[in-house]
Amino acid sequence: MVRRCLVLAVVFLSAAGCSLAAVIGPMKVVPGELSRAQLFHLWLAEGDHWEVQFSGDIGLYHRLNSTTWVPQGEVISGSSVKHVLRWEIGVDPMWACPGLHQYEGQFALHGAAGLLWYEDEGRLNLLSLNSDEFTIDRFEGQPRRLAAGQWMTLDEPAAVFWRGEVVPIDWKTDEPNLTAQIAAAPELTGLRWSPRRVSLQAGASTELTLYIPGPACAGELTITLPKELVLQGEWQVEQECLGVRRSGETWHIPIPRLAHNESIRVSGRVKALLPPKDLVREITAQWQGQTASLSASITRGWFARGGTLRAEVRRNGEAVPGLEFILFDGRRVSTDSQGCFEVRLSPGLQPIFTAGNPNEVIWVVVQEEKPNVLEIDVTDAGLVCGDLSGALVVGYDETWRVALHGPNFHAALQENDLKMQFFGSSWMAEFAEDRAVLRPRMDAHNLNDGPWLWSEGVQGWTGLYREENWALSLDVPWSGKPKCKVRWADGGMAGSISERGFEASYTGRSFGLGFRYPQPLAWMDFEPQHLRFTTWQSGWALEQKRSDEAFKLTCAEKRILLDISSREHSAFVGLQEDSLEWGVKGESDDFVWALHLTPEQYTGELRWGQKWTLSPKLEAVGQVSLQFQPQGWSYHWQAGLLCIPTPGVAAYLYYDRTDGWGWQIGASFPISAGRWCLTTN
Repeated sequence: MVRRCLVLAVVFLSAAGCSLAAVIGPMKVVPGELSRAQLFHLWLAEGDHWEVQFSGDIGLYHRLNSTTWVPQGEVISGSSVKHVLRWEIGVDPMWACPGLHQYEGQFALHGAAGLLWYEDEGRLNLLSLNSDEFTIDRFEGQPRRLAAGQWMTLDEPAAVFWRGEVVPIDWKTDEPNLTAQIAAAPELTGLRWSPRRVSLQAGASTELTLYIPGPACAGELTITLPKELVLQGEWQVEQECLGVRRSGETWHIPIPRLAHNESIRVSGRVKALLPPKDLVREITAQWQGQTASLSASITRGWFARGGTLRAEVRRNGEAVPGLEFILFDGRRVSTDSQGCFEVRLSPGLQPIFTAGNPNEVIWVVVQEEKPNVLEIDVTDAGLVCGDLSGALVVGYDETWRVALHGPNFHAALQENDLKMQFFGSSWMAEFAEDRAVLRPRMDAHNLNDGPWLWSEGVQGWTGLYREENWALSLDVPWSGKPKCKVRWADGGMAGSISERGFEASYTGRSFGLGFRYPQPLAWMDFEPQHLRFTTWQSGWALEQKRSDEAFKLTCAEKRILLDISSREHSAFVGLQEDSLEWGVKGESDDFVWALHLTPEQYTGELRWGQKWTLSPKLEAVGQVSLQFQPQGWSYHWQAGLLCIPTPGVAAYLYYDRTDGWGWQIGASFPISAGRWCLTTN
């Protein structure tokens, strides 16, 4: 007889360069056997060829998309982006003695930006990898930015965006955490839905199940769906259709008598239609005096664009390059050589400051899901430094936010969520929630230390030591293990050695090639045509990039994908297992449109928005959109007025067909006088 002893494992998981960790466990594991500790989901935002790595204590393993388990430290590579991948972490205690054992591991992503998440007891835990451009929209107030390498926990449904694109997170828990197998779960009673929360992109579907416990007399159950969700098929009672009848968006379902300790399941599959904007709706079930509501987050998915502001800055009719502006959340943007800048902002009333003198504020209404154009005329009367100013924006739905800006200071407070940054000549301090960070500051300037050249990044320092034809680079994160890389170049030949392997390349005037090992990857470049051909173990890609135009053909993982994009248009065609899917988008200053086709259905949208200057202090804003699909068509509109009675005060009153009346009021409060004079058209 084989005798097994009890081992409890606790796993601490963090990102490379992060001192905060998620705790998984305790969980039961058997010596000599590999047990899965946690299922994670990974969504890659961008990157042609990426590598994921999980490093930590001996006994930890990981795998991607249910492939073979590999020990910690080994790299798994791929090229698929904008898809949700399954990343599993496992524990093999080998022959550990009975008791509690702790394991530590770190996630690392190379060559891409991505989002990692897992669900635990109804809470969603998020980790941004290599990017500060993920934002969270809790559907109340302004979006919140995810800090790279920092875990964040959400207790309520929310939409997560990357540059305006919705990350396809499903709040449904499809597989339980092993921790739940140890604890004795309390008995669930009462009418209830499973899953407890639903998040769907336009065109996606999911299975819903309603549990009805006994004892109960025979009666009628009613289920009401919002108009943004359609039922596929019929509601089934224990996989049978029992005389279900429909009245509008409500279904009446007969339920038989239930004895004590008896329960019954009512299930159905619902599909999300394309909404005019991201919404949260309620699915309601009523049964003999009981009501069960299910919160459904319906997002636009591929159709999402976000709010983009394109500003053109002029002085006496001439472009003003290099002029810096401060956004409400503290971000700083500068005009390019053409006197323009482009930035993504949340819909609604937004203040914009000039960095040289933030006392002068520009008020703008950002329309959602379309580009917004702003013209700024600047009159130079001298630059004043050292000014401190702030702004306050409140809304009808009890949302509010306030911010202060200065040369060495930034603070933002949004619904009791405070974030502050202080800057010194050589340091920066940041305070947010329960986190405090103090680190050196170089403000994008390089620091020379003898033969070394140091620069600051998001995760830490990077040092470069260069000789005539070789160089040594050293990455020193704020926490974690340093990494080094040796590079050499002689004429057109180049190579590098690092912990990720060996890489060699040749570059000529019109042709180049290279390879990487041990993760097999090879490429060829054709410079006059701006072409690159890349091949790896599971596929190949051909791409071309020219200024604002791009072309890419990828064949990998039994899927062929063609992407074509320009500044105003983009299109894709995908073929997988004899299933063809394609989509096309276009935009101008006033119009945006999109069409998406699959073998099952078509979905399209046309959107128009405009602004009219009624007087120097009054502006009208309007937008109309039309969504069409096989289930029918719908429309949405919003109209409002922006009033700026004084430069420091703005009010925005609007009516939305979905949400009704709304308003926002903004005020700026300069602390010292400035000399920049700004007028907007």
